[in-house]
Order: sequence, then C-alpha cells, then structure tokens
Amino acid sequence: MLIGFTIVAAPLLFAIVNAAVQMNRLSIRSQQLVVHGMQGTRNNQRMFEEIEALDRQARLYQVTGSANLLDAYAQHHSRLLTATHELLTLPLDEASQDGVRAVESKADQLLQDLRRAAPNAARSSGRAANPKINSTGTAQTPTIPSATISTGRVSSPAARLRETSGTR
Repeated sequence: MLIGFTIVAAPLLFAIVNAAVQMNRLSIRSQQLVVHGMQGTRNNQRMFEEIEALDRQARLYQVTGSANLLDAYAQHHSRLLTATHELLTLPLDEASQDGVRAVESKADQLLQDLRRAAPNAARSSGRAANPKINSTGTAQTPTIPSATISTGRVSSPAARLRETSGTR
C-alpha cells in the first residue's frame, strides 16, 4: 500500500516542484523586465533632457559666439552619447537599436557642423540683427543661415537631432 501511495504521489510531487521552479524563473524574468523598462525609461528621459540642453546651447552659441557655450554643448553631447550607449546595453529590438545609432551619428554630425559654422552668421554676413520694418509695417528679423534647414524653418542643430529621433 505504501508503494502504491508513492507511485501516485511521486508525479504530483514532481509537478509541484516543477511549478515552483517555473514560478521562480518567471518572477526573476519579470524583475528583469521591470528593471530594463525602468533603465530604458530613465535613459530615454536623459536623452530628451540632453537634446533640449543641446538645443539651448546651440542657439545661445549661434547668437553670442561664446566659446564657453560650445564647450557646454560638447559636454551635453558627451552626456547624450553616454545615455545612448547605456540604451544599447539593454535588450532592444533591431529597429530600436538602429534608431539609437542614428541619433548618435546625427548628434556627432551636428557637433561637427556647429564647430565648423561661424557664430553670429547673420551679423557676420553684413546683415543687421535688428528687425527691419517692411512695407506692410510688420517687423522682419533675419534668420541665421546656418540654422535654416531645407524646410525653411529656423532650427538649431539640436532641433534637427530631435527631428531625426522622432521627438518634438
């Protein structure tokens, strides 16, 4: 009788132990997903903050031409690259990885463009930076040529980076 009870109870005990092991694996996987989600969200938020800071620094540099602002832009650029590298360590799908790499390459390109572009491009080209009044009586302010993109809107390098990354 004891042998019969053991034969009946053994598969049940195996099923209970197997279920406990599977639940443990599921909880560990769930914890990893939550941690990765939090890290991804945090890095994404840092990226947006750095892009905004890049936009501010680029606009100020284009207006004032201060070398300190270019250095600050480079520091924000470095922080942006750190955030993108941390994002790439997370388990992302191929399209997300390509998007992060595109943001990195665009950020590098924009830093080089900003370093090459002359600050105060509107003033150095001989045009006054003060608004002019046209024939209809409205003020016209000249745009900085280095900040105008193909759409005709005034945009800083960081704003073009946001457009590349799909953020607004």
